[in-house]
Amino acid sequence: TKEVKKMSLDTKKIVLKFLWKIILSDDKSDIYESNLMRRICGLLYVSDKLSGEIKSNILKITSSINIDRVFNEDILFMKGEHSNYIDNQGLFEAKKSFPKLNLVTIENSSHWIHYENQKKFLLETLNYLRT
Repeated sequence: TKEVKKMSLDTKKIVLKFLWKIILSDDKSDIYESNLMRRICGLLYVSDKLSGEIKSNILKITSSINIDRVFNEDILFMKGEHSNYIDNQGLFEAKKSFPKLNLVTIENSSHWIHYENQKKFLLETLNYLRT
């Protein structure tokens, strides 16, 4: 947490934006995802209000996005070491829409990587955002 305390508010906002984009990729968030974001806000020392504003803005923006397009920029995908949610076929399909995707496997976790290995999840997210 020492490194997180040193982060600027703008950097923390970027982290929240990326996380909300992931969560809202299916146009909704469930109670577990919302609870995760509240916990992450605590870890980042930012308010739930700020997180809610970011979520609201993302919902407004993404409601008009055409999902049939190809995103031809670097993007991070993460999966748990013991998860079967991203299999070889799913990865093949994802690469059609995200040809430059980077898949990171989070060890000692299944589908709930953000809960089961919070430190590694946050580290990989921050490393990606810094590149």
